[in-house]
Amino acid sequence: MPIWAKNINATLEVLLRKLETVEQNQKEALILLRANRRGDPGKASVELLQAQTQADLQELEERLKNRDFTKKIISHLSLVGGSNPGECVRRVLRSVASNFVWSSYILRGKKGKMPLLGTAVGSTIKQAIMKWKPGLEEKEVELLMAEVLKHAPSAHSKSLKEMADTFR
Repeated sequence: MPIWAKNINATLEVLLRKLETVEQNQKEALILLRANRRGDPGKASVELLQAQTQADLQELEERLKNRDFTKKIISHLSLVGGSNPGECVRRVLRSVASNFVWSSYILRGKKGKMPLLGTAVGSTIKQAIMKWKPGLEEKEVELLMAEVLKHAPSAHSKSLKEMADTFR
């Protein structure tokens, strides 16, 4: 196969993945629009601001003690979606809190970091991802969450480096 054909195939694959993401986002937007049009408060979107500090995440933890709020958040986060389970986990975690916040967490609380499992936030995130894709096992979701949390510090330091470079 000529080299130009490989480049075209690679480009087409990238475009196809991006098209799938756009399609998924459109489906999510359509679901939200239909729910809002019906005036169904249980399905309507919830205002969930990304936690920028530990205090913000702790406030969300307290708010999740309300069962109705938790159900709405799970529905909302399950619509965040992605093209695969890994992307879904990254997008859901990113919509809940910043990398700066997640850099203080690890799945089970080792290495001087706080555990995400056993918290209302962690449970809510896990339930939302499992609702996004029925049949996805709890262990698989936990492994994906652990992987994303493991890379949060490097993503945070990368964004700090990019910020510093813009001031040079």
